[in-house]
Amino acid sequence: GYAKKEIIVATSQASPTLNLGKIELDPAVSVELPGVVFEVQEGSTVEIPLTFKNEGAFDEVVSIELAYPSSWEAGLYTSDGLKITSFSLESGSSRNFILRFKIPLGVEGYYNVSIEVQYSISYTLEIGFHIIGITEDLTSIEVNDLLAAPGKLVKISLTTVNPTSWRVNVAYIIGAPQGWDVSLVDSKNRVVSVISLDPKASFNGFLNIKSPQNIKEGDYSITLKTCLDNICQTDIVKIRVKTSSDELAFENIYATASTYPGQEARFKLVLSNTGMTGTLVELRVEGLPGNYTYNFVDENGNVFRNIFVDAGETKTFFLKVRPPRGEGAKSFSFKLTAVGSSSSSTAKLTLTVLGSYELKIATENFYIEGSPGDLLTFNLEVENSGQSTIKYARLIVRDFPEKWKVDVEPDEITNIVPGEKKTFRIRISVPGDAKIGDYYVKLILDTDVSSETRLLHVAVRQRGETLYVGIGIVLVVFVGLVLVYLKFGRR
Repeated sequence: GYAKKEIIVATSQASPTLNLGKIELDPAVSVELPGVVFEVQEGSTVEIPLTFKNEGAFDEVVSIELAYPSSWEAGLYTSDGLKITSFSLESGSSRNFILRFKIPLGVEGYYNVSIEVQYSISYTLEIGFHIIGITEDLTSIEVNDLLAAPGKLVKISLTTVNPTSWRVNVAYIIGAPQGWDVSLVDSKNRVVSVISLDPKASFNGFLNIKSPQNIKEGDYSITLKTCLDNICQTDIVKIRVKTSSDELAFENIYATASTYPGQEARFKLVLSNTGMTGTLVELRVEGLPGNYTYNFVDENGNVFRNIFVDAGETKTFFLKVRPPRGEGAKSFSFKLTAVGSSSSSTAKLTLTVLGSYELKIATENFYIEGSPGDLLTFNLEVENSGQSTIKYARLIVRDFPEKWKVDVEPDEITNIVPGEKKTFRIRISVPGDAKIGDYYVKLILDTDVSSETRLLHVAVRQRGETLYVGIGIVLVVFVGLVLVYLKFGRR
């Protein structure tokens, strides 16, 4: 039953007797532990590795007896998960096992556990456990203080967590004033009172609370007790019953938007009803000029005039305002009021009408005529017909025939104020060997806000042809005058 111990001594004939003194032998079977005091959380399963060694001269059969708190579960297990109480241990060999403890909830404190090792002799080992409590709640409730109208159903979401390392049954106990209808339902709206949760799993449900229709205003309490294993947690939900009414409020009481004349400005508005009952809301616009048009649209683009906002609901919608064409630049404020059954809310809106940008080409005739070798001049007049200054304007000439020379003066005109007219002068040098015919030169008026294109028709004629055409025009005019004189002059 004890470990072998060898002592080597030397003797002599002069001293044949030797006193070895007291020799102590250790137990043959020893136990190795990773520690003697362990800190663990309640509701957990603890596994401690043990190694048994037989340092004796004989094989041994070892039995283990554990002494631990009655609410715990404990045992010695092999690596395959088999629970054992005794095992054989050959001389000079060792075996590894797992000492497993299942620690329930509600056992905070310090505990001693005894391990009695029995074979041809026996001895006892002591280990300690410092059990710490669970810090998280068993059940977390979304809100525990809220308003409700008489007879109005309110739903409160909650989550229950299994903090243990084993499957548990969770029981719920609800306390409510007489006449109230209170139930706990799961995500499929099924009423539950007991649920089963896997280790570390959670349950998401809703507490449905409905007060009697004829109840008086005041504060009432609902209790929810969550119990698993041997512990319970109690939560209190305060319901403040108040007579039904709507409470409208714009979340953005100030809003701004801008647009150009003839185009739409869009105000985004968010209206909430924090009251106890829903209401049909009338939307009133005040202070908008009569020649401005407007309408209301929802987030899907549907046009409406009135809107229903339920209790606790928030609606997002848009007010679209269109100033008339020709409206000058300005900025002004107006009001939008939402009127419900028992409340109202007003938003102050500011609309900025931006000056329009428009640089038009005032020149109407885009025809010029000449002969080979001529230097032709064409004036292009532009006018700022908008309400804002044009920062710059350039005239770009493209697609003219090869060997032709085209110049534009000036290269750029800047800061053209509303109503102002400016002129670009285009000089076209027609080569002497240019063929007779019609040519089209592309003129691009480019500004900081727009771009516009015109084609300049350049007719290249022979010089005589040009003269004949001129004489023909004079003759036609002369004949016309003679005919007029003959018809009306004698009278």
